[in-house]
Amino acid sequence: MNQYYWPPGVPRVESLDAFVAAYASLGYELCASAELEDGFERVIVYVDGANRPTHAARQLSTGWWTSKLGSQEDVEHSEPEDVSALGPNPIYHYGVVGAILRRKLR
Repeated sequence: MNQYYWPPGVPRVESLDAFVAAYASLGYELCASAELEDGFERVIVYVDGANRPTHAARQLSTGWWTSKLGSQEDVEHSEPEDVSALGPNPIYHYGVVGAILRRKLR
């Protein structure tokens, strides 16, 4: 038995397409911008060089992002790239932004 939830009907594989489909099952859709937008919430899926998901971040109502860094505490960062391979902190290299998704706030 798997110990983590995965949406029914979505292939349980480590691929960007599967993660996008999992978020789509929760009402998210792909979008082009990580900018804060009234009435929407956003998530970003980060990928490695093989396009496999490595990390996700959720946008807060302030426009900042929150991430769980492994077993460490949640952190907040101002830009999506702050936890990517392109960011300023070499400790948090979670790949690059693979997909930005949004859904209407409930």
